[in-house]
Amino acid sequence: MLHQENGWYLITDGQKDSLASRPIVTVKDFAAIELVSDDYGLRAISGSVNKQKQKVWADATEQAIGQRIGFVFNDTVITAPMVNARIESGTFQISPPHRHDLERIFEILQKEIETSRLEH
Repeated sequence: MLHQENGWYLITDGQKDSLASRPIVTVKDFAAIELVSDDYGLRAISGSVNKQKQKVWADATEQAIGQRIGFVFNDTVITAPMVNARIESGTFQISPPHRHDLERIFEILQKEIETSRLEH
């Protein structure tokens, strides 16, 4: 299996394992992420893509309306939400994946964002 960068991918035919070969955006394209809790105490990672990728994100989410996009972490789709509308703001949310430690994922993604900033 090919290694896939951590990031958001179009799911090509509605099956969780049928990902587009190229990501919409990768973690390197994230402006910021934070751990949040909803009204029921459920944790999630909330974030946004950087200004340079906002149009790419908006166009891709518009193309994917009525379909799923998948967030890949360590070569595994950990969440695959249905897209309901074009997302102009560049925001996204990673919901708690089954049998995964959301806090650990957050820490790894945060380090990946920081590392990519140092490289540029």
